[in-house]
Amino acid sequence: MSKFYVGDLGTAVLVDVGTDITGATNPKLFVTKPTSGEELWTVSVYTDPITGLTQYLRHNTSGESFTEPGIYSAQPKLTHTGWTGRGETDTFEVHNHGE
Repeated sequence: MSKFYVGDLGTAVLVDVGTDITGATNPKLFVTKPTSGEELWTVSVYTDPITGLTQYLRHNTSGESFTEPGIYSAQPKLTHTGWTGRGETDTFEVHNHGE
């Protein structure tokens, strides 16, 4: 991931789920912010144009995405080949401007 900043708009957040999810349905990303609790972010299945791997979920940030600095956690959920569930949780940091 790249460095993220409070208020970023249109920034792509990619979550690598570690396996091919071609054809996955109902993808979601549960995100916990440093102080304001869990949110549900809209995501889509994403194929890396360089590697051709379809093992990512992608969220394009809006004004509601990065509202505070600190450590965020993100856990994917989707349905794929008869399985529905959550994947591993990952963390990333959102910085104040100028950091």
